[in-house]
Amino acid sequence: MAIICLPGLWVVLNAFRSNVAILSNQSPLVGASYTLDNFKSMFGYGQMAPLPISQYFVNSRIISCVSTVAALAVGVLGRYAFARFEFRHKQVMFVALMLTRAIPGIALSPPIFILWAWTGLLDTRIGVILVCLAMNVPFNRMAHRRLLS
Repeated sequence: MAIICLPGLWVVLNAFRSNVAILSNQSPLVGASYTLDNFKSMFGYGQMAPLPISQYFVNSRIISCVSTVAALAVGVLGRYAFARFEFRHKQVMFVALMLTRAIPGIALSPPIFILWAWTGLLDTRIGVILVCLAMNVPFNRMAHRRLLS
């Protein structure tokens, strides 16, 4: 467990250290190297320009809420179609839908980046919502199946 948690601990400890202390050979166990200056700078009280944290929070809320509602709507409609109707290649379509979960998300990054750059969806909320929707719909299918069984 210590090996698994060590990188996270390293990130947290370095958040409280200056860049000079991080890049030097100084031990992270030296208490004098810890400061809150990074956090002050992040909120605009230091020498650097502040980050728009409130806008990041609003964007995250909008994207997560819209993509969740849309994924639920698409998932419920898809689940209804699979449960209610008999059609050709139903099992093949279900397996194909589930196999989309086997593709690592990082493998889809370059094609999605290129598509979003061509269509103008790069750096937009709707672009992120579409990616989240595509990633979450198969989970809805599995969740509905567990709820109904």
